[in-house]
Order: sequence, then structure tokens, then C-alpha cells
Amino acid sequence: MRRALCVCAAIAVAGFALPATAPAAAGNLYAFDQSTPAGEINPFDMASNGALAAKSPASVSTVDEAVLGVVTPDGRHLYVSALKPSASIGLFDVATDGTLSAKSPASLPVQDGGIGVTASPDGKSLYVTNRDSGTVS
Repeated sequence: MRRALCVCAAIAVAGFALPATAPAAAGNLYAFDQSTPAGEINPFDMASNGALAAKSPASVSTVDEAVLGVVTPDGRHLYVSALKPSASIGLFDVATDGTLSAKSPASLPVQDGGIGVTASPDGKSLYVTNRDSGTVS
């Protein structure tokens, strides 16, 4: 069961783009590398024809077992949820060119198995669903 869940999660969160109205949105895509337990985000430039080119740096470290990311409506912040063992949220600033830099602190703990993350429409609140307890942080 866990193996099938991981495969589905890898497909579901293979990549996501910033909202079209976000200042940093023009052609940015972020993909999670789920081939290893260590968390890694691979940022790309996306051309109008859909072609991808790796940004520099080609990868950015994040929380272990990253499963889902969300960009705030203004496009200035990226939050990444992670399963156990880290059960945390990775925190990033998004530059106008789409490059990522870790905030300080780079992550915050959440309850057991932070599987989902979303930002409120005004970008002032962040909600994390906790898989094991069925709660929201």
C-alpha cells in the first residue's frame, strides 16, 4: 500500500508553476526529486512552447520527503510539505527571476505527517493537513 501511495504522490506533485498573476510567475516551474529521501527542488525556466531549462542552481535542498508545494498568491513565497520523518514545512523566498532562497529558519515542524499545504487567498495564513492525526496545523 505504501509503495502505491508513494508512486501516486510522485506523479501528483511532479511539478507546479507559479500563479499567472504572480510577479515571479513568468515561466517558472518547480519539481520535486522523489528518487531519494533527501528533499530536493529542481527549479526550471519554462518557455512559451513548454520547453524546460534548468535554473542555476539546478537543485535546492528542502525538507526530507517533500510531497507538495504551494506558492503564495503574490508569488513571493514557496512552502513545501513533507511526510515523516521530518514532518515539517520548508520555507522559501521566490525572487522575481524565480530563483529560490531558504528563509531563516529554513523549516518549521508540523504535526504527524504534513501531507498537504495551502495558503489563504490573502497569503497571510498557511494551513497544513496532518495525515496521521487528521488535523490541520
